[in-house]
Amino acid sequence: MGDWLDLSKNHKFVQDNRMIKAQYSRNISLIGQKIVRIAIANVNSVDDDTFFTYRVKLSHLAKLLEIEKNKDIYRDVKKAAGEILETKILIEQERKKGSFRQYNLFSYFDYNDGEGTVTIRFNPDMNEFLLKLKKDFTQIALEDVLFMSHKYSIRIYELIRMKLKRAKVYGDQHKKIEITVDEIRKATNTVNIYKQIGQLKDFVLLPALKDIENNASYHCEMEYIKEGRKIVGFELDVWSINGWQYKQLQSNQIDGQLSLFDESPEEPHIEN
Repeated sequence: MGDWLDLSKNHKFVQDNRMIKAQYSRNISLIGQKIVRIAIANVNSVDDDTFFTYRVKLSHLAKLLEIEKNKDIYRDVKKAAGEILETKILIEQERKKGSFRQYNLFSYFDYNDGEGTVTIRFNPDMNEFLLKLKKDFTQIALEDVLFMSHKYSIRIYELIRMKLKRAKVYGDQHKKIEITVDEIRKATNTVNIYKQIGQLKDFVLLPALKDIENNASYHCEMEYIKEGRKIVGFELDVWSINGWQYKQLQSNQIDGQLSLFDESPEEPHIEN
């Protein structure tokens, strides 16, 4: 039957950086993304040689995510199970640039009707991305992502954390990183939508940065990166929230004056 998932929010989840940079063949719902990270957090990325089978009660999962009042959780998890099993992870081959190998994340991800449980097991092909990791991996606190509310936030946050690991620390304890438009589109599966850079910024990047600030305690200031007149990426000046608030206090700035999030444009309708 499998062991029960440990649902402590104090765990961390660890992934090979190739997974963070990967493109998914389709979007996975936010609750599905969170279940995947909870499952990864139960993998011992240092000592485990193989994956185990796990079960989780949906009532316990709802409590962890603080959505006990969500009457549709059974429907939502059942839908997520289907999405996850249908999703391929496209990981670029290191020695063959532009060549991708497709992986299924789970061997099975079964919603058990009548039991109110889900049974999951990772695909053995994912061993090199989740087990015996020694370099080029990123570790993230599970609690940072559990309460994010925007569908692109988790993937954007993983990209940021991956890049922060190698970024230079400036004198007042902040780091600058660069994220290309291509990296954002691949990570958020928006290669064919939000064609205008303004749309990508307003409906993908900025909502994710706001979510990250509210849940993971990082504040990001953003600038465009251009090649000629073309915008090819974004430079993010990343602060701990405490460091940012102290800087604002020292600069006598009005709270929120420098916020990127004052405007909330209406998202365009996208055909599925």
